[in-house]
Amino acid sequence: MNISKKQDTHYSLAEIRVDILSSGFFSAQQWDTFIESSPQGALYALHGYASAVAADWQAAVVSKGERWLAVMPFVARQKLGLKYSLQPLFCQYWGVFFAPLEGTAYAQLSQQRKCLEALLPVLQPFRLMKHRLSPHFPDLLPFHWDQFSLHPRFTYTLDIQRRKEDLWAALAPPLRRQIKKGEKLNLQFKETDNPQALLGLIARQHAAGHDVLKGAKNGLILLQEVMNYLKTSGKGKLGIIENEEGHVLAAGLFGYFNATALYLIGSYDPEHRDTGAMSQLMWQAIGKAKEKKCQTFDFEGSMIASIEGFFRKFGTRPQTYFEISKNTLPLPLRWMEK
Repeated sequence: MNISKKQDTHYSLAEIRVDILSSGFFSAQQWDTFIESSPQGALYALHGYASAVAADWQAAVVSKGERWLAVMPFVARQKLGLKYSLQPLFCQYWGVFFAPLEGTAYAQLSQQRKCLEALLPVLQPFRLMKHRLSPHFPDLLPFHWDQFSLHPRFTYTLDIQRRKEDLWAALAPPLRRQIKKGEKLNLQFKETDNPQALLGLIARQHAAGHDVLKGAKNGLILLQEVMNYLKTSGKGKLGIIENEEGHVLAAGLFGYFNATALYLIGSYDPEHRDTGAMSQLMWQAIGKAKEKKCQTFDFEGSMIASIEGFFRKFGTRPQTYFEISKNTLPLPLRWMEK
């Protein structure tokens, strides 16, 4: 397959085709090359990451000849004879990923719409579908016209190209006090390959009445698969905060894609929540991301008021992305989510 850096915008709908392929049908390198060059590209869509969260994922591939124009990873499920497709756990967004295009804005948008027009019939058999699209998705109208509901969601991002002194000055005063508190307690930031550092804290929070995984089925198993992929691929790291006795007070899983660092999931020891450990963890992770030459730190949300308030204290900016959904299940079954 020829996956070029830039592709022309001169083709008709009759010239393109859509193939539904299992994830094992094409090479991981072929897929990842496309995702990494896509303006909507994301860590969650890389072949190994997708395989970690959904071993049986498939892809709809729009192509002209041997060239890929757009791809859409998805997971097909069935219950009571009804097909559905939901966003996998630990993926902020999937959706459609386009090849980079040249030409005028009108020409690019026209060709992207042709790709979507070719893809939409693939989604018709699903009686329930929920997918979240990249913040850089160019055109939501084809989904609106096809009777999808469009729901805005928000992530918080931080430009970390500035000097660390300027990033520090942009922190909210209460957050600076929390970080300084952690420094006075001599809390130490480390990177580790031991998944129990995070899994143990998640278990402790669950015992204290806070379910970090929100009841997700097989959540711990999938999280371990994600951590294993990030470790073997070098696409992420597990960061921890320890006290002087070596007790892990906070842990966070961070991914890296192109020039973006992502906070994937984290937890803390509920018995030491007032030590400033989570604040210290995030601040140190931002510093590590700068060392890796990242330009953006993505906090991955959140829509929960208390978490949003914490992320906003880092001087972040909200960024909107959309969840597309359609539910044509029989009325008694419209509650079905899994």
